[in-house]
Amino acid sequence: MSRLFQCLVVLLVLCVGSFAQAREYGTYVFINTCDDLEEFLLQTDITEDEYELLAALCERPMNINGADRDMLYDLPGMTYSVAQEIVLYRSQNGAYSHVSKLRDVPGMSDALLAQIKPFIQVGYGGDIYSDAEGAASQIEEE
Repeated sequence: MSRLFQCLVVLLVLCVGSFAQAREYGTYVFINTCDDLEEFLLQTDITEDEYELLAALCERPMNINGADRDMLYDLPGMTYSVAQEIVLYRSQNGAYSHVSKLRDVPGMSDALLAQIKPFIQVGYGGDIYSDAEGAASQIEEE
């Protein structure tokens, strides 16, 4: 019985540890705008596949009001636990009206929000805002 308990504890620790890890990019991903992405590729060790994923997110930012946990996990620095909290918060409180509302999500730091900002958008008042079109100003205004 004791041996079974020890095995369960080890499995739990392994599951929780992998649950909190962020998607691995070759380096810490932080850009102010998507215009900086090509220069970022030249200055860092990210792979071509990672660059293509980030470029696709820049071209078509992820709508956080429709993304599931697995989609959110593709964002740089995002962990499964924070992605799950984003989905849970949205289901309990309704759609996000501003990117800055992500600050209310448990586990969301200002650093993580700044890191994902160029790659996300929200539907608000019939308009879609991405970083280039107003999300950055939303965060600064509030």
